[in-house]
Amino acid sequence: MNENHSHPAPRGISLLVLGALLALACQPAGAVLHAEHSLRYLGWMGLKPVTVEITLRARPRDMFEYREWIAPRWWAGFFGEPEMHETMLRAEDSDFRPVIHTSWSGEAVDLQTLPDEVVDLLLVRLEARADIASGVRQADYAVWQDDGTIETWRLEVTGDETVETPDARYRALTFELGNKDHSIRGWSAPLLAFHFVRLEFWEGQDRVGVLELAEKELWE
Repeated sequence: MNENHSHPAPRGISLLVLGALLALACQPAGAVLHAEHSLRYLGWMGLKPVTVEITLRARPRDMFEYREWIAPRWWAGFFGEPEMHETMLRAEDSDFRPVIHTSWSGEAVDLQTLPDEVVDLLLVRLEARADIASGVRQADYAVWQDDGTIETWRLEVTGDETVETPDARYRALTFELGNKDHSIRGWSAPLLAFHFVRLEFWEGQDRVGVLELAEKELWE
């Protein structure tokens, strides 16, 4: 996690959001980062309506399982199969290190040989969430791609606004995460421990997916 960044909160953030941010900032970053959870989103990826479940669960020997399960719904269920992406993480102090990444095809990749600062496409979301919770406005990440390349992604917190989701209405910090080719525009809710309540996926100038929080389970 990028603990060396320290920036003032974005101008225009409401007192409600700022108060929640300051309250959570008093907790150790690892407490926010390591909290087990299950989040279910509804939306679409490409042209397909989907349900997406993202879970973080503790496993023996200081290991964590971070999984994204994408299932087609409605008519798309007749034409597609569920996809699963999973990263096994090792907890080290207040940080996570990726150990094994498994794609939907079942191919497992050993990530332990990567430099310490490199994260994968799943772990970068946890890193960004923890940095936003710490009050960071801008940070860079080295992100491992499925084809083995490493890209530089930038996090920028851009403001705050109210967003309506199937789960509830949330006051959220808005952010962008990625680069000019691949990016995520997101809404991070301080009152939900900075979990993301809405995500938009972009390829260049084209929006290729939208997910909105529909259901949540959080454990301490």
